[in-house]
Amino acid sequence: DAEDGSTSSMAGHFDTRLRVDPADVPTAIDQVRASGDRHDAVRRDVLVMKMIDASVAGVAFSEPGYADDLVESTTGTAEGLVSGEVAGTRHRVPRLAPGESVTVTGWLDRLAVLLRDVRAEFGDAAWDIEWADDGERCYLLQIRPVTSPTRRDDWFTMANHREILPDPPSPFMTSVIAEGSGELFDYYRRFDPTLSEDRLFIEVFDQRPMINLSLMTDFMRSLGLPTRLVTDSIGGGAETEHGLAPRRIMRRLPALLRLAWAQATSGRYARRRLSELHQLTTTTAASMTEAVDRACVAYVATVHGMTALNTAAAAPTGLLRSLGTLGAHGARQETEATVMFRQLDAIRASLSDEDRAQLRSRRPPSSDRFQRMWKAWLARYGHRGPYESDLSRPRYIEDPGPILDVLAAGRPFHPAPPPWTVRQMVTLPVWWLARRPMAQRERFRSRAMRAFLSIRRDLLRLGAERGVPADDLWLLEAPEVRRLDEGWRPDRDLLGDRSARLADAASRAIPDLISRFGSQPSAPGSGGIGLVAGVIEGRAWVLDEPSTNPPADLDSGPIVLVAPSVDAGWLPTFSLVDGVAVEMGGDLSHGSIILREVGLPAITNQAGLRDRFQTGDPIRLDGTVGSADASTR
Repeated sequence: DAEDGSTSSMAGHFDTRLRVDPADVPTAIDQVRASGDRHDAVRRDVLVMKMIDASVAGVAFSEPGYADDLVESTTGTAEGLVSGEVAGTRHRVPRLAPGESVTVTGWLDRLAVLLRDVRAEFGDAAWDIEWADDGERCYLLQIRPVTSPTRRDDWFTMANHREILPDPPSPFMTSVIAEGSGELFDYYRRFDPTLSEDRLFIEVFDQRPMINLSLMTDFMRSLGLPTRLVTDSIGGGAETEHGLAPRRIMRRLPALLRLAWAQATSGRYARRRLSELHQLTTTTAASMTEAVDRACVAYVATVHGMTALNTAAAAPTGLLRSLGTLGAHGARQETEATVMFRQLDAIRASLSDEDRAQLRSRRPPSSDRFQRMWKAWLARYGHRGPYESDLSRPRYIEDPGPILDVLAAGRPFHPAPPPWTVRQMVTLPVWWLARRPMAQRERFRSRAMRAFLSIRRDLLRLGAERGVPADDLWLLEAPEVRRLDEGWRPDRDLLGDRSARLADAASRAIPDLISRFGSQPSAPGSGGIGLVAGVIEGRAWVLDEPSTNPPADLDSGPIVLVAPSVDAGWLPTFSLVDGVAVEMGGDLSHGSIILREVGLPAITNQAGLRDRFQTGDPIRLDGTVGSADASTR
């Protein structure tokens, strides 16, 4: 009665005797019973069990919210393993759903069946299970609650974050994202209440907030859906891709129907989130605490709205990619981001020689005609900006320099849409399913950024009132910014240390796909994805952030932008190049959608480009096959 409970474990606290000779059973019983003295056990019941001639044995952790059970095994019996004297072999055993069968070919399959039956008998909770297999049958030896959850070697990706945040983001924004991590996955828990509430959607590694890709792919696997719906959508890749599971789809039909309904009504859901964002910022924040709380709420609401629309577009987009028509259809669409870019053409066409001279010195021309059109453009799009999801970054209305550079370049881009083919016409109905949520997503993002600008202005105003300059404010984390209301102020040592840590992180490239414990992926993604067909041979322009000032030695000949990831903030840069090669992205990445609409030959999801190329290197980009290689020309 002093044994394991739901909050504490007595694992290893009582004696166990194995391989007891029949003549020694009374002595062994006395020894086991006497071990109860150490822990005030009142009852002294002793189990006498048949000894299993185990060929393999071990421990399994079966925890809800994971697609695999975590298993450690050793040959023979496992007393050395459970006592910590022997290092076992680690396995991940796919969890079988209730009633799901498996073709048994070895002890791992027998163990999977045993664990399925344990969950059916005791409930799908977090169980610590000891087991043994004699080569023909897998036995349950002991089951106890997991009192301390495992930290699994989950996989994390910079995908999506790479395109909307600088690398690394400001400490303030990273802390806001981390603070909202517990709520970010709630969007999916609406469809499947069995999803774990203990696994965080976002974790921070080396100053960067990274998405738990294993959590996303486990959700897909639990529904019987291919994990490529996630990895192709947001970019990156899983350690192991899993395909369609028809039987599991039938068992999870209720959850899938709820998800399908959410996809059909994603536009309505996104509008509700926009309404929340609007209500959130109808008044100015009265305190730093209120402003920070608004930032956290706004980020979660934005991610939820974007997720809804992204989910609605994922399946038809994946089908169009497999049929080879996604790029052509995308080139005929304009969303909010590309409309913003192309409306600059009307301003550019109105420029006088004097206007252009002023633009070359990065000053807005003073002519009435330009000022009228310029103010109208800023009123509509000034709330956007490079890496606009980081509240520390200025918007175009605050720093119009990148847009003035685009106007000064005088390089409009109006690609001709590709000719229609029979395959494109046949797939039009699928495109109609994809284009609406894609367009809604970009429109949602633009509207959400108005709320971000309002919150940014509140933070800057309140920081100035408290004597904290903007550069110092963004070095603080969210709890520290709240403390400014109490009179606390950061000292120079803290700010210097924070700045040094940020610079140190920025000096180190972080892989787009990492595991928690630093192991290497066995299948690190699908390689390059061709976004827009076309071949460009020219010189590489390697950038970590958007720029509108190409080096002078790139003035002649085609320029191929090489970037870690891109979004609408890179549009001014796109106007200066002839092709784009991106390290991280997927079919539904913001940057991928924009590149298809702009029509520049482009690829994405090709890792290591910035390690292979330096600015000025000859490069050959092939948007048809999705590759960028050193050019021989």
